[in-house]
Amino acid sequence: MLEQVNDNNIEKMRKSFFKYLIPSMVATVLIGLYIVVDGYFIGNAMGDIGLAAINLVYPIGSILYSFGMMIGIGGAVLMSISLGSNDLENFNKVKVNTFLTLIFGSVILTIILFIFKNNLITLLGAKGEIFDETNNYITIIILASFSQTMSSGCIPMIRNYGKTIHAMSFMATGLIINIILDYFFIYVLRWGMRGAAFATVSAQFVVVILSIYYLFIKKDHRMRIRFSDYDFNIVKRILSIGLSPFGLHMSPSFIVVIANLQCLKYGGNIAISAYSVLNYLMSSILLVLEGIAEGCQPLISYFQGAKEHKLKINTLKKGITFALILSLLIFTLLMINRNRVGEFFGSSLESNNIINFALPIISFVFIFQSIVRLLTSYFYASGRDKVSNFITYLTRCL
Repeated sequence: MLEQVNDNNIEKMRKSFFKYLIPSMVATVLIGLYIVVDGYFIGNAMGDIGLAAINLVYPIGSILYSFGMMIGIGGAVLMSISLGSNDLENFNKVKVNTFLTLIFGSVILTIILFIFKNNLITLLGAKGEIFDETNNYITIIILASFSQTMSSGCIPMIRNYGKTIHAMSFMATGLIINIILDYFFIYVLRWGMRGAAFATVSAQFVVVILSIYYLFIKKDHRMRIRFSDYDFNIVKRILSIGLSPFGLHMSPSFIVVIANLQCLKYGGNIAISAYSVLNYLMSSILLVLEGIAEGCQPLISYFQGAKEHKLKINTLKKGITFALILSLLIFTLLMINRNRVGEFFGSSLESNNIINFALPIISFVFIFQSIVRLLTSYFYASGRDKVSNFITYLTRCL
């Protein structure tokens, strides 16, 4: 993708819709499957208590992931715009500043979350046995948060290099490692929630190593990272663009917090166990839709830099059409198999009945979310971050 812009390259990018779309969808699904895999092993090993515990602290993990995506996508958008306008010097500046911001930000975030860890767990509604289990899990996640923040931030940068298969394969490698370690730590060593946490951070650390190698060490991408290159003007632009992706990824967690507290108040552990399964499904499917938006983003940003505005609009139309078809297909599949969802996660009969009742209600939202996410992505990918931020946070408030 690091080529001078000309008519041939623009035409090649125009024809690259599915080259970017499919791997980006798969990569975001793989990110969501980290949570689902933990839920599957914990649910079948520990039952409703384990599912409730891991769901209560889901928002804390979401903070780490959203923070990394904010910086990574903000930097990736500027990288693609620089490529589209033939400014390779600025491309490299943005890449270095994005990486340094990920490092500084992850250190600060780790310190803050660790200091307020117990307060956050209590605020999220954990008590008694569930508090102990959530603490076992989230302590390890926070202490190793560098791996989650860096992995979620580096993947968009690799994707915007045009190496969508690399980004997807790195995430797939991490997921496979996570599954193997989950089985070993939870079933063989019987580490419970700690085992799930160790499996997750270990797998994500592998993704970080692969990403750093590709971005900065691999021969054709090799470059020195110097703290003297840190440019606050570039960082400010990265964060401004990334604020919208942050809102898209983080806002569902506020809904999760409210729903968890209501479940605990009116339905107890059974209700929150049922909601945890619904949350796994919602999070994973929304990530599929987010993958469509992220697949369109490099193309839209590239065309923005190349001043090919008709191609930008065409990419948006293709993305919305594809997202609507896919969301309708997902809705249909969930309705056909809704009786089996709770059983897959090891839910009790009572939890499964709640899931069966609630699934049709939450599934309907996917159709509308697909449009909102594509429109938001279009604006921040074009560098129009004020419009994208307005759409993101207005819809969340509503």
